[in-house]
Amino acid sequence: MYKPRNRRSGGTRSIGTPMTGWLLPVFIAALSACDMGSYNPIGAEVDPFSPLGDNARGWFSAAGDGSASESTGELLMLEFGDPGPGEIGGFVYIEVKDSRSLGDRTEMTLIRGIYSVVSIGANIDIELQPTVEYQGTYQQTSNPSNNPPARDRSGESSTITLQGFNTNTGFSLSGKAYIPLDGPGGILADIDADPAPLKHENLARLYQIGIYASQVIVPGFGGTGMLAYYNNPTPFNGLINGSDIVNMTGNILRPDVDFDYEDMINVPGLSMNGRQRSNANASGNGSLSETVDVDVDDGAGTTMTGSVNYTGISITGTIPSSGSYQVTIDGDTRSVAIGVLNPGGLYFTTLVD
Repeated sequence: MYKPRNRRSGGTRSIGTPMTGWLLPVFIAALSACDMGSYNPIGAEVDPFSPLGDNARGWFSAAGDGSASESTGELLMLEFGDPGPGEIGGFVYIEVKDSRSLGDRTEMTLIRGIYSVVSIGANIDIELQPTVEYQGTYQQTSNPSNNPPARDRSGESSTITLQGFNTNTGFSLSGKAYIPLDGPGGILADIDADPAPLKHENLARLYQIGIYASQVIVPGFGGTGMLAYYNNPTPFNGLINGSDIVNMTGNILRPDVDFDYEDMINVPGLSMNGRQRSNANASGNGSLSETVDVDVDDGAGTTMTGSVNYTGISITGTIPSSGSYQVTIDGDTRSVAIGVLNPGGLYFTTLVD
């Protein structure tokens, strides 16, 4: 069962200006009657929620403009993968918008909260009670800024309809097809069947959603707000399981910023262990290094063992500018161009084609 958890206490941080121009095509319509006021820090509860747990399932929807210049990926995760009458659990909704026309820009919105099953028939009606919303922007800049403060969404509610719901084949929501990540015919099984290097690129795309999700919930990420973690290792829960520890060390003018992943699952079926390290100056120029291991369970009887190695990647204005990711799947290592995961290059329709 989904339970709020107050993990830490401390003062409120003022962490920047809200991102503009974001859209939630599914949830904006559903929540249009709710209070859409300004963003405010949550306060002492930096990471108040426990993970969804092992029974969580996820369904993914992708759209693009056909020219690989605009792409949107949406992921809905429920605490229980086969909703039952009257069931109550936690949900996470993630939207990632990727655009070249907006200047190679990626925007993420992540909403956490509680759902309850209202009715079950050919369709399933679910009431959503969002609790908190996070936003982040990834774009090359010489003046890095903090993610906006989390927004308190408690007290709001809406009802969505999962049309033709089937836990193994997915459903339609507001005219969009949502495909299961795991299980027979799921996205992870399709990735396993993809030929290299497409297999490596698609796994990296899905993995990148998990990386972004681990960053967007961190107050102050992306700017001077990260100084709160200087010599101050701070844990954050995974969305489904596990955790990571954020820490800043070394020369304050060019520090190492580490994300240490410990069995962290932010995307169903993908477990992350290891370290991602950035070393950069105040303009966001520097390098990436270290390796994150990725264990994949497609829920259909197949597992993959992989890793993403960041060594040799240079960053300019916070974004990788040279080098390549070394992505390994079951002992087969391929170089994945930085453009595949950079803002403007995340084309999610390859995951559902």
